[in-house]
Amino acid sequence: MRAIHIREHGGPEVMTWTEFPDPVPGAGEVSVRLGVSGVNFMDTVARKTPLPTWSVPTVLGVEGMGIVTAPGPDVEGFAVGDRVAWRYHKGSHAEQLAIPAEAVVRMPDDIDDETAAAILMQGLTSNHFVTETYAVKAGDTAVVHSAAGGVGLLVTQLIKARGGTVIGLVSREDKIPVADKAVADHALVSAGGAGTADE
Repeated sequence: MRAIHIREHGGPEVMTWTEFPDPVPGAGEVSVRLGVSGVNFMDTVARKTPLPTWSVPTVLGVEGMGIVTAPGPDVEGFAVGDRVAWRYHKGSHAEQLAIPAEAVVRMPDDIDDETAAAILMQGLTSNHFVTETYAVKAGDTAVVHSAAGGVGLLVTQLIKARGGTVIGLVSREDKIPVADKAVADHALVSAGGAGTADE
């Protein structure tokens, strides 16, 4: 199988399409054939900058969706052919993966592949912001930074669903329609301008 591999930090040119042995699921893991891999701001940071928990050489990617090809020993609840998605499994930009079964969730057929690959990390992060960091309630007003980014769009929609008002900040004028489409009540270009996570 092949994966997007880096041996050093840098620009897109450090990424290589590299051959690796097919992974074999261990105890508590499932083997998955990748369908779609999510691309996050974290992936860009991991490619460009040394991180304490992510050193080179490495395979990029942390989320995706695919089809179970084999459950490992002691795994129950998953079978060959199950359509699944996962969040925060390093090395997800690969054709095949062995993933802890506890990180994998079965996807309903009415959720398309691209949404399944992109929703878990950003969705869980967004839900945490509006329910646990602060439980948004009807009548609240919230300022959402990077409102045109993946998390910002979901946070905006979740706040609106809970009855709140959203002031969405974006880095450039051309991103205002994106925040507006996510039903932000007000969308403004932030004073800091470019360089925010939604780029």
